[in-house]
Amino acid sequence: MKNIKYIILVLIGLLATTSCKKYLTVNPKTQMTQDVLYSTQGGFKDALTGAYIQFKSNTLYGQNLTMTTAEQLISNWDVTANALDQKLGLFNFTDATVDAQMTSIYSQEYSVIASVNAILAQIDVNKSVFTTPGLYELIKGECMAMRAYCHFDLLRIWGPIPSAVPTGNIMPPYVTTLSNVANPLISYSQYQTLLLKDLTDAETLLKAVDPIQNYSILDLGRPGSTATSFNPTDTYFAYRYLRFNYYAVKALQARANLWFNKPADAYAAAKVVISAVNPDASLKFRLGAASDMTAKDYALTCEHIFGIYDFSLSTKYANLFGNGTLKKGTAATTVTSQLYGSTGTDIQVVSDNLSYAGFAASIGNAAQFSTSLGGKDPQRAFASQTTGVIYASFLLKVTDISGATVPRYSFGLSNATDPATASGNYTACLYIKSSTNGYQIGINRGTTDTDTQWASTEYVLGAVVLVVVSYDITNQISKLWINPASSSFGSTSEPESVASASAGNFPGTNSNTIASVFFRQTNTQNPVMTLDELRIGTSWADVTPKLTAVNNISQNNSLKLSTSILNNQVTVVGGSDISTVDFYSLDSKLAKSVNVSGNSIISVNDLSKGLYLVKLTSGNMTNTQKVVKD
Repeated sequence: MKNIKYIILVLIGLLATTSCKKYLTVNPKTQMTQDVLYSTQGGFKDALTGAYIQFKSNTLYGQNLTMTTAEQLISNWDVTANALDQKLGLFNFTDATVDAQMTSIYSQEYSVIASVNAILAQIDVNKSVFTTPGLYELIKGECMAMRAYCHFDLLRIWGPIPSAVPTGNIMPPYVTTLSNVANPLISYSQYQTLLLKDLTDAETLLKAVDPIQNYSILDLGRPGSTATSFNPTDTYFAYRYLRFNYYAVKALQARANLWFNKPADAYAAAKVVISAVNPDASLKFRLGAASDMTAKDYALTCEHIFGIYDFSLSTKYANLFGNGTLKKGTAATTVTSQLYGSTGTDIQVVSDNLSYAGFAASIGNAAQFSTSLGGKDPQRAFASQTTGVIYASFLLKVTDISGATVPRYSFGLSNATDPATASGNYTACLYIKSSTNGYQIGINRGTTDTDTQWASTEYVLGAVVLVVVSYDITNQISKLWINPASSSFGSTSEPESVASASAGNFPGTNSNTIASVFFRQTNTQNPVMTLDELRIGTSWADVTPKLTAVNNISQNNSLKLSTSILNNQVTVVGGSDISTVDFYSLDSKLAKSVNVSGNSIISVNDLSKGLYLVKLTSGNMTNTQKVVKD
């Protein structure tokens, strides 16, 4: 017994003189030290899975950047007045709730990047722990791709537009290391270089090992099945369509290069994805077809290159879509005929150029109204005006009036500051009706058909007429001019109108604010017509520019500029010894004129961004060409 007591005392003494740290250090089950986590290839898998979980969080691609915030920024859903969704659609970035929403997205993007950088900081140091062939390349390639993806969206949301990049260090940090030291702002070119390098590195790593190149999407989703030869030793190589795979990297390369104005590189990357085939020579990523819709594959999974797995997606559907939180319109007729794409009867954009003697030359496309069935009523907001006179002008060609036996309005001004949420009150509405020898045009201060004041002249079908309307906000009078004399173009004062509608005589809606313009294609009684060259201004001169230079000329299509998208320089093609190249702005003012010899290169750095009409003259050859200065 005595010996036992001594033994116990000795043990107690030993314990008393031994540090307790070794015995009391316990890693919680939800935490793991870096050394332990990255001591096995399974630890690297777990770490990357954690990054994907952050990536698919509601703050990022599990909701905000796929279903809610990103869609609300472009007004894809109905909104609640003065709520966050409406403020996002109005780009009210100074609002505290909008700022908080955008800040959370910004922070979470960098949180994902930090998680990826933690993996990349250890993967080369601990490369020896990878025992499965190709797993090192697979995980590192996915990390590089995810880092590039997050940085690309940071660029798209918070960076400058590609056509207007300021100089200096104006970009958010491109973070490649895990550190508690603040990262400095960098230049646009540095950001571009780092992003494209990440994608190149990811491409190289994944191209060597990614089984998506050799197996179909179907086979990748059933590893070990008797129906496929795909039987990887590690199922981490399966389901590649739910991870950053090789083709996802190529698709992102295409997007990034296009953003950075590298169209040839973008095309080459996109071609790899488009041309990818399965072992049976079928396309790996094909466009959806009617048969997919019949099979109720409404997401068209055949087009999916990369996705993320979200086990709570069904719940999100119920909470966001099933209960009507996210919707666009409720009436069946609205949804089917106005909201989603062309129904075949919507106002169409067509390639057409109307012209009127002495009036500025047409640029771009035109709007065409279809038959008697209704479609979308497009509206466009502009800076609100609360005083003075608002003018609008356009060229009009009516080709079929047979269905318009009852007068209907097709154009007007509105007080709606946000047409996506409310159409507002209409004024200066243009009416058209059939007549004995063609059609007549009228003006209305509101939308009550019987209050329309008609111009007495009848116009023949197929002829182009110049229409000018105005609304005097102070005096609440709408006026109409049709084919005004060319001598009045550009004048500081308006000529006499052919019809007017005043507040004192007509019960139309008063409007003390004008903030948008609209086209309207009615459900019945609609003429078939084309509208071109819409202009809005605060003076008669603003909407009646003269044709100052480019007149009707003999066209020779062999004489032209080498491209219609101008950057820093452009080549004259098809010219003889001496060619003259004149650039005219939309208001027909000469912006640049240069004489060149043969097929010469012209610098266009001095041109402002926008649309131009170019007149080329070489000997007895002439040509006009529409171009865009980017």
